[in-house]
Amino acid sequence: MPPRPPSSPVGTSIAAIATTSTVWASAPANTPPPPPGIIRGPHRSVAYLRELEDGVRVWSVAFSVPVLTDAPESKPLGIVGLTIDLNEATVERSDRFAVLIDTRADATNNRRGLILRHPYWTTMKGEKEPPLYYADAVVKWADEADAAGDETVRFHGGAEWIDPVSQPNGDTPGQAAYSGTWLASVYRVRVGPDKVDTGWVVLVQERRDEALQPVRDLQWRLGYVGLVAVVIVLVLVVLMWAGMVSVMDTTARSPVTRLLRRWPGCRHPAPRTPSARSAVREARSPPQAPHAEPPPPTPGQGERGA
Repeated sequence: MPPRPPSSPVGTSIAAIATTSTVWASAPANTPPPPPGIIRGPHRSVAYLRELEDGVRVWSVAFSVPVLTDAPESKPLGIVGLTIDLNEATVERSDRFAVLIDTRADATNNRRGLILRHPYWTTMKGEKEPPLYYADAVVKWADEADAAGDETVRFHGGAEWIDPVSQPNGDTPGQAAYSGTWLASVYRVRVGPDKVDTGWVVLVQERRDEALQPVRDLQWRLGYVGLVAVVIVLVLVVLMWAGMVSVMDTTARSPVTRLLRRWPGCRHPAPRTPSARSAVREARSPPQAPHAEPPPPTPGQGERGA
């Protein structure tokens, strides 16, 4: 009897599914029907490591769609599938890149949050047992979004994101090249007009220092401009205060003071009267003898002198 297809194709390579379906299609008529677990709609397998002809192992994903009959009670005739390799593309910038995360349990450790695409994978080609890292914070965000029924749920770890690749995972050491604080945002991957959830999440991360450097530069510039403005205002206040003092001082006789007094319409100060201090000073000074003038000459004296 030919082997039965698996009750669930999750984690099964598309080659195994296609081979099993072919065996069932060529089986005798008295062969029992396939189990009811065969897929009846589009399906995506979990990511699995597939070995290429040159021995390099890459992450692959199988997409499968059942072929149904036209009868009123449609029955599956077979499966059409496609395998896509998640080959790593060269990262143009090391301070900003996108990460692909699978929120479903993987086939290796049965753990959610496997990081499928990351710059560190470019150095892992040919590795028999590449290190695996998991983004637990992204899985937690996905569960909160599902519970709330709203994808706009805040990603709490995005403001100070720590790359899981930089953290040790059991016996797997972290990679220091991705250490530090990042800014991160997440978004679900949905396909089709019905926005079917694929279970994938795209996370875009950028170095926090590089991302906030323009903001810090703007803060410094605004600080300098504010300091200059404060100095200018203080100088204007001092000039205004000095001008008011000079205008109110009635003893000043400079042309500038006269102009300032004439500009607001102030009158010229009246002649100053002797103050009390000057009166006291005059009272204390000794009286001076009156100056004696010579008597006028008499007529006879003038004629005799002549």
